[in-house]
Amino acid sequence: GFDDWLWKNAAYYASHGQDELVRTLQYAAKEPEQLALRQLSSVNLENDGLFNFISLRALNIHWQDPAEPSGDKRYWVTLSAALTDQRGLRFVMEILVNPDHSTSLLSITRAEAE
Repeated sequence: GFDDWLWKNAAYYASHGQDELVRTLQYAAKEPEQLALRQLSSVNLENDGLFNFISLRALNIHWQDPAEPSGDKRYWVTLSAALTDQRGLRFVMEILVNPDHSTSLLSITRAEAE
């Protein structure tokens, strides 16, 4: 389950000196739906309440290898939420959770038919 995934990842990254990642991951996992709803509220303010929250889909870690050999790997912690619009069409909202505990919208895309 999710708790097992979170515990294993947090323990792994903590043992590899990735404390900032662990803190960001733990913050995102504490109340992920609240973070998604807060970001959705901002989106809806700009779009006349276009979207409705359905559920949280995933909490992920994305890595990018350094462009230069001496650089550090970069990471992103993202939340993914399922939405519907006023016509009932389904969308996926991707949210970036930053190390300073702020969030920003990465994208809202039409979901593939399930």
